[in-house]
Amino acid sequence: MFTGSAFVTRLCNAHIAQPDQIRGCTDQEIRDIESRFGLRLPEAYRQFLRVAGHSAGGFWREVVFQLEKLEWINHEAREILRELEETRLELPKNAFVFSMRYGEQFMFFVADDGSEDPRVYHFCIGFSDFRNTNASFSEILEDELAELEQVFKVVPPGFLGLP
Repeated sequence: MFTGSAFVTRLCNAHIAQPDQIRGCTDQEIRDIESRFGLRLPEAYRQFLRVAGHSAGGFWREVVFQLEKLEWINHEAREILRELEETRLELPKNAFVFSMRYGEQFMFFVADDGSEDPRVYHFCIGFSDFRNTNASFSEILEDELAELEQVFKVVPPGFLGLP
């Protein structure tokens, strides 16, 4: 399962982020989000929020995931589905959208399903259904981080304004 300290160390060692670019959320901020959504977030996601819920440098640079945008992306995901005439998809009960890219694709998990590291589902405009990534939230983070570590091995620090 996701561990915050290892995540931060890897971000910094790979030059994906500088320590001052990684800002986590307080436990109170996490409780506030849970209260606003009326659900309990899984522990793996809570740990991510604690270490990088406000910012993570170059990690997920093109993805909206920040705590202050969570209500917006959850609303926007439902609007996207509502407006698509070719699908009649609705997010499952207790679905929580944790990331959105370019306003056309998003990832979510189902909170309160008993898993502390739930499976992640993906939707992109053009899909006729939700795609099960067959990966947990921690595995999604690990895959993304491993990919960025490889990229940053060949990209010099500071390239394209990244840390």
